[in-house]
Amino acid sequence: MTEANTSRLWLWLSLGLNVLLAGVIIGAVAYRAQAPRPPDTVFARIAPPGLLPALPPAQREAFKRDVRRLARDTRAEMRAARSDLVAQVGAETFDRDAALAAFDRMRAARDGLGRRADALVVDVLADLPASQRRAVAQAIARSRERAPPRRAPPPPGGTQAGPPEDARPDIDQR
Repeated sequence: MTEANTSRLWLWLSLGLNVLLAGVIIGAVAYRAQAPRPPDTVFARIAPPGLLPALPPAQREAFKRDVRRLARDTRAEMRAARSDLVAQVGAETFDRDAALAAFDRMRAARDGLGRRADALVVDVLADLPASQRRAVAQAIARSRERAPPRRAPPPPGGTQAGPPEDARPDIDQR
């Protein structure tokens, strides 16, 4: 092959690779734009099922704004409690009582968020007419759980942690 043919071959290979790469990127962007969005977990964990669809649009946006504000205000308290727990657990000398107190502060922050969120939901429900409250009540009765379960990320290496299935004792047999 001559040098001109070799250069032309590399040019075509480069062009083909770039077109392929551009196609993959465009396809990924298009797929992501069309993929259904997962439910907003903050609202799914706080609002009973059927509450958001039962609200008029203006009231729904106000509720979402209040939930975001509540989560933002509580986040600092939760982070401080977690930092305290990390400091207690990582201390040179372990203080059992201090670690328990740190866990209690974390639980109190989490429970405080739950109480404030419940009060927010009750305030919204109090403003709804009886027919909309009945629709929310029916949606709650139809649902099995309040929010989608959290999914832990896969362990490193892509395998499940723990012993193989055949090595695990059968709990049902006693």
